[in-house]
Amino acid sequence: MTLLLVSVRSVKEADIALSHGVDIVDIKEPARGSLGRANDAVLLAVLQGVGDRVPVTAALGELAEDLQPPPGGFMGLVKVGLSGSEVGQAANWLRGWPWRERTVLVAYADWERSAAPCPEAVTDLAASFELPGVLVDTRHKDGTRLLDWLSVSHLKHLKEQAGRHGLFLALAGSLRLDDVSPLLELEPDVLGFRGAACVRADRGMALDPQAVARLAEAVHASDKLSKPFRKSMTRTLLNRRIA
Repeated sequence: MTLLLVSVRSVKEADIALSHGVDIVDIKEPARGSLGRANDAVLLAVLQGVGDRVPVTAALGELAEDLQPPPGGFMGLVKVGLSGSEVGQAANWLRGWPWRERTVLVAYADWERSAAPCPEAVTDLAASFELPGVLVDTRHKDGTRLLDWLSVSHLKHLKEQAGRHGLFLALAGSLRLDDVSPLLELEPDVLGFRGAACVRADRGMALDPQAVARLAEAVHASDKLSKPFRKSMTRTLLNRRIA
């Protein structure tokens, strides 16, 4: 089972996502970069608006950017990038990070130009601290996509590595609708989208309800699970490492 994650920047966009088959609502501010953090008021408003309908995740930004914890009352998973950081620095930070059990590290497919650890090192780090999972994404939103940087065979290797450690693996990185089919063959736990879910496939534009519906249809094409069971499995996946 592969889950569909769509990133939103407002309560209105969250409502569109929920109405068109999204399994996970992710909160970010695209104008602030690949892991642009939304304002605290937006984080809490979207969380309240979504309620218990689906799990919520949120981008916090890069560890090297004076990272701040989410506001009190936010109970979703949070995503943190390691651009500009080394594994040792990230490990020292994780030891004192109070949100560790709810943190998903981001492994960049374009890691070399992002001055970030390679995806294998990020996955090993996540495993050593028993984090819930890893997201493989692209740091630079310049028109290149996940598969421009990592081959299907490389992603398969990362999926196997994550699986051995009990981590979920999410894939993103300027993915398009036609990326869904080849990536589903890898059986990732989550496929994440922003640009492909927006008007004119522009991540800075508003969500396009029809685009979201097409993504949901494609991701769920071979999935015969009922909606209640899918919801239960989604929560189990995202919380299996959380006490």
